[in-house]
Amino acid sequence: MKIDYLLSGDPRERRKIDELKGEIECVSDEVKVYEERVSFWEVRHSEIVINGNKAIHLALPYSPVTALKGLLIESPIECGPGRILIDRNESIEMIYYNILLAKERGCEAVLLTKVRKAVSVSPPYLQDGPSLPPLPLAWINYPVKRGYHIELNLDTRVRNSSSLSLHAIKHGNERRVLLVTKHDNWLSEDQTYFHVFNLFKKLNSKTNNQWELLSMSGTESGSPGFSSLFWNYVPRILSPKFSDISLIIELKRGNGEIRRSPGTKSAHLDQNLIEPSSISFEFLREGVPSVVYDINDNWLQSRDSFDHIFKLIQKHSSLDFHFSFTQMINDLIYDYIILPPELKSILVNLENVNINELKPFFKLFGRYLYLPGTMKYALFHHLVSIRKSHLYEHVFAEGYPAFHIRRHESMNSSYISELDRATTEKYMDTIYYMLHELL
Repeated sequence: MKIDYLLSGDPRERRKIDELKGEIECVSDEVKVYEERVSFWEVRHSEIVINGNKAIHLALPYSPVTALKGLLIESPIECGPGRILIDRNESIEMIYYNILLAKERGCEAVLLTKVRKAVSVSPPYLQDGPSLPPLPLAWINYPVKRGYHIELNLDTRVRNSSSLSLHAIKHGNERRVLLVTKHDNWLSEDQTYFHVFNLFKKLNSKTNNQWELLSMSGTESGSPGFSSLFWNYVPRILSPKFSDISLIIELKRGNGEIRRSPGTKSAHLDQNLIEPSSISFEFLREGVPSVVYDINDNWLQSRDSFDHIFKLIQKHSSLDFHFSFTQMINDLIYDYIILPPELKSILVNLENVNINELKPFFKLFGRYLYLPGTMKYALFHHLVSIRKSHLYEHVFAEGYPAFHIRRHESMNSSYISELDRATTEKYMDTIYYMLHELL
């Protein structure tokens, strides 16, 4: 199987899907293809000239059409018309923090020197819907310094396209176990999907499980309208189709850790929780438990490592994973303890309710991002972000429109108090409606 690095919606994706189907049709009872509308970004021509010399570079999604001349600067404080910011950070969160400052202070573009691939989006971050067009963003391989002259020319295009996701099924018992991977991998250069297909071919449908495979596109990019929540667009659309899955096993490139959904517990798994950027997070909001293998690049280079992962999949798929609100509170205790008493009491009273009846509550999970800092998730994430806003310069919470609080705004006690009260009441109304539907 040939490894191609594709952005979601790439015209070559249809050929990739045909190739993937050919790999597993002979061992599958059903093969389905899901087609979803996405935005496909492409660069037709790009050129960066620094002090008269052409620079090796890479134009990055979703950079707009650009033709500008200016001076390079190294601090957002210096931003203004005709200024292009050099970003030497290795942390993606710090890059987005500097993009935020560059946008607010009038810089016309951002150049990365350490991180080679990223997506350019505009604040507010975590906006699950159309966002303002972003700044031009590019990676350069050139010894740049403050005060250098730069010419930046980008001829890019964003157009509607289709992402294609492949779903294969080996008929078996009622307990459905879904292997999840992705094949739009231009940003991450993640080759794990190649090995996941080989693992799926080896799994035996005569066990207690019905084995299924879902290889998705629209995971690294593709959200229409320059959405600043640019990843996992298609998983958010497709996840409701899989709400009755017993267990998700997601395999992706990582540091070798194994992670689990919050609220699940097993003596065979440690306390590492799934990440907010994972595909599994979208399935969490459907009430589906998951295990995520962060596959080290060296893991699958030998037959012994492949066999080890295969045995892990067999082992974890045989475990009885169930959600527990008690375990969920323990897993997310630092966010739980800052919730108002009325919300805490509801969660405590739900501990003995059948978890399958409480699946609508999982939709109350959401991401929040603080800058400078990192991204997390929580139940009642809008409220958690409000109550932590005094600690950080900027806090964003997922939604449409996205929530954004600046530190100086959080110092206005009257504003924050009223925002806190209104948000709590909104959550309480939502919960009472859910409970009414259940009873």
